[in-house]
Amino acid sequence: MKHLYSFFLIFCLLLSVAYAQDGTIKGKVIGDEDKEPLIGVGIQAGDNATVTDFDGNYTLTVKPGLQKLRFKYVGYKENVKTVDVKAGQTIVVNIEMKNASTELDYIVVSASQYEKNIAEETVSMEVLDKDLLKNNNVTELGEALDKSVGVQVQDGQVSIRGGSSYSYGVGSRTAVMMDNMSMMSADLGEAQLKFTPLENAEQVEVIKGASSVVYGSSALNGVVNVITSWPTSEVPQAEFSVFQGVYDDPERRETIWWDKDARPGFSGMFFNYQQKVKQFDVVAGANINYVNSYLEENNEFRFRANFKTRYRHPKIKGMNFSLSGNIMKETSGRFFIAQDVDTNILRIGDGSFDRYVRTNIDPQWNYLNEKGSKHTLRFRYLNVYRYGNGDDPDASSNGITGDYQYQKNWKDKFYLTTGFPLNFGFSRSNLYEGTRLNYSGAIYLQGEYKSKRLSLVGGVRYEINAVDTLFETSIPVFRGGINYQLAENTFLRTSLGQAYRLPSIGERFIDAEFSVAKIIPNPTLLPEKGWSYEIGIKQGIKISKWMGYLDVSAFWSEYQDFVEYRLGIYPPPDSAPSLDWLGLKPFNIESARIAGFEASLIGKGSIGPVEFRTLTGYTYTYPGNLTQDSTQQDIGVFLRNAIHGITNRVEGDSSILSLLNYRVRHLIKGDIEFTFKKVSLGYTIYYGSFPEKIEELFFFVIPSLDTYAEKHKKGDTVMGARLAYKITDKLRVSFIIKNLTNHEYALRPGRLDPPRNFTLQLNFKI
Repeated sequence: MKHLYSFFLIFCLLLSVAYAQDGTIKGKVIGDEDKEPLIGVGIQAGDNATVTDFDGNYTLTVKPGLQKLRFKYVGYKENVKTVDVKAGQTIVVNIEMKNASTELDYIVVSASQYEKNIAEETVSMEVLDKDLLKNNNVTELGEALDKSVGVQVQDGQVSIRGGSSYSYGVGSRTAVMMDNMSMMSADLGEAQLKFTPLENAEQVEVIKGASSVVYGSSALNGVVNVITSWPTSEVPQAEFSVFQGVYDDPERRETIWWDKDARPGFSGMFFNYQQKVKQFDVVAGANINYVNSYLEENNEFRFRANFKTRYRHPKIKGMNFSLSGNIMKETSGRFFIAQDVDTNILRIGDGSFDRYVRTNIDPQWNYLNEKGSKHTLRFRYLNVYRYGNGDDPDASSNGITGDYQYQKNWKDKFYLTTGFPLNFGFSRSNLYEGTRLNYSGAIYLQGEYKSKRLSLVGGVRYEINAVDTLFETSIPVFRGGINYQLAENTFLRTSLGQAYRLPSIGERFIDAEFSVAKIIPNPTLLPEKGWSYEIGIKQGIKISKWMGYLDVSAFWSEYQDFVEYRLGIYPPPDSAPSLDWLGLKPFNIESARIAGFEASLIGKGSIGPVEFRTLTGYTYTYPGNLTQDSTQQDIGVFLRNAIHGITNRVEGDSSILSLLNYRVRHLIKGDIEFTFKKVSLGYTIYYGSFPEKIEELFFFVIPSLDTYAEKHKKGDTVMGARLAYKITDKLRVSFIIKNLTNHEYALRPGRLDPPRNFTLQLNFKI
């Protein structure tokens, strides 16, 4: 027993000596430009690793001796420091990291759920930064997405690479998010494009292709994620933008319906304030927008206010709590369809007057520890309240989302993300009977392995959904992707992702009547399922101090039980068919296939004394309807049709059946800007081919539509220009012309897009 006691004392002594031999390295990491802390910087010394907390601080325990510290952060140059650590010693090593000058610093978070250079992603992504939005005087998210290559916005409906048809705000296949939380109404699945606070947007990220593993239903076609900003300085920063615009007379002056002394126009204001106050981060913003529309009875007024607050725990490093909110009041005329597309193209044929109040409240908790583990618990309550007109009752859509997410980073080589999202909605409306409930619960897991040149990504999701008494269990969906760096600035990628979409309450239960036709419900609609495959290459380009990426990709998507509206006569049981029951009803198409290719160029920097920014691209899609033209189920036949359609318009009643409705098959987008000293000059271009297949309803209810379609069958080209002058570092004035040639065009039948218009914008910072 005595010997055992002696052995125990010796063991404890050796253990304490071994522990005492360890040393400690700690410090703070900041950026070289703004001198602000960098969060999540990876720090490695041998087998020991950690990350910086929300204040940029880190602590690392190491063995005594020479230690090589590696500091890694996306968008910054790797920093290596060698220090000599003695036993029991604490050394302070503060680091200032420099922005990488050899790569384009577009950092994204939507696909991988952590900050990552866009060139290393396994899927096609695009970034619309805040300067692009501000310089074009973008007033709502739909207008911003019109700048994105391969994205089409038709009267509030977002379609990526031809994945969605126009269905008037019901059942979007593109998930619209703000800070990774849904901005879709609970009942209609309608994207709240005007509600998103662009005055505080840092950037808009667009994922192209199936993304249901992380984002669930509605991400069948892709994801739009608006990333809002936090303050970076204790010095208060405020920015104002005011604008005044006017519409020119349309191309055909006989279509004018307004008095000469009451020319239509628009005006508005954006405001954003940010400041760090000790442990608090504070953001506040507002937007006012008034439109005296060029369309009859389509005037609009919006007022929005938003706030973000965050408390960084002073004692528990890496922990913070935040509360954000957004509220908007809107009164607007709804111009559904024109009287005709001839001289009355600007006069209302059918529409309504709407009054809305939209609200969201977002509490959130985050904890990032020194070992690279991050816990996030976030909630969102989203309410869309519509005041009734006349005998119509008020309508209210309520969505509650909760999401716990866990992430782990092992030495910047392996990343694990798992989440448990829950959704619950309860809604009522004059468009359907009673109060409708919908809820879902899911679990997802996504992992990524990274070496010096290779990135491997894989993920799986399982979700349970229900609408009222209709209970549905989704099949598991998977995604996988590879990104390999072939050369210093050359990245090859390929990805495959499955997805699904649960039909919305609106698609299943809306029973409404317009002057032109009825909307018929279909409670038996099945969930849509599908998958997307892509292969692409991204080539970095560097000319002087200008850096950009040329991206070329090919994509292929397959869908089952695709939902499309069809015109027909749908009488109730025991009623005789008649035109009184003419309407649109959603049905599941057995299968659809969409394929195509895309090329884009994005870049920014300077060539000599001139700064140059660009975002341009071309997208070709062939949207095959495999149900109405079953011969296309043969891949050879489908490919022949797709290749023939590159240079030829699809014509003839039998050939048109091979296509899906409302698809723009050729799409060109371009935005370039040159800046020399204090002067900036910008140019935009849009070209969209005219859809070959349009739902028969529009030809039935819109006189002269066939004449309009024949006139525009070669497509529509719309251009814009802008000139800006930087009066001081704080004050900038801009003159913007949209639809420079005053071209008459409509992105969806029956509703004309704006004629030429002029905007004077004043932007100043305090």
